[in-house]
Amino acid sequence: AGHAIPPDAEIWQAGSCEECNHKGYRGRAPIFEILEIDEDFKTQIPKGDIDLLRETAKAKKMPLLFDDGLRRVFKGITSLEEVFRVSHSS
Repeated sequence: AGHAIPPDAEIWQAGSCEECNHKGYRGRAPIFEILEIDEDFKTQIPKGDIDLLRETAKAKKMPLLFDDGLRRVFKGITSLEEVFRVSHSS
């Protein structure tokens, strides 16, 4: 259930380059999570169990917010720390 790091991935650290004047970030880059509502989700949503919804999404192989963020880390768009910050907040 891990994430494979592409062989050509460059994982940047915030504030480590000239592009952002060593401040960490320049501009904004969104990360997305799209949940396609099917019959399973229609019955689960009223229950309000976020863990159940997450597990169902994983079982259906739907990319989660963290997955999209990690893809952007591998492309050098953002840092791993920033993805953790925004994808693991409640």
